[in-house]
Amino acid sequence: MNELLRGCCVAVLGFLAALSPGPLIAATFLTPEEAFKVEAKQTKPGFVEVRLTVAKGYALYRARTQVSAVGDDAKIAKVNSPDTADEHYRGLTILTVEMSGMTTALLVKVQGCADAGLCYPPVERRLELR
Repeated sequence: MNELLRGCCVAVLGFLAALSPGPLIAATFLTPEEAFKVEAKQTKPGFVEVRLTVAKGYALYRARTQVSAVGDDAKIAKVNSPDTADEHYRGLTILTVEMSGMTTALLVKVQGCADAGLCYPPVERRLELR
């Protein structure tokens, strides 16, 4: 009887292990550069458009997205973002940056997560204006 019970337990445990995703199925995540694309272009004097393209299944924290100007003469006057109550950016988001002074580049700092649970450290990118 003991051997029968032991055999049943082993069979049940093997069945449960086969159902468990565990280490057999490892999630694959995009690199931060793939998950969070950031581009900038000057649209007219004093205005820069920053395009945040977030891959499907990922999100950027609005509160952790920062834009700063490169150079002593340049300052950010205002960053206009979409009017939404959501605390994340998903898909395509366009920020309109009003500048005072001249700059040839922006520093954009972003931080986000994959919906599957992986959160990335903050990433800073230097964007040359074209």
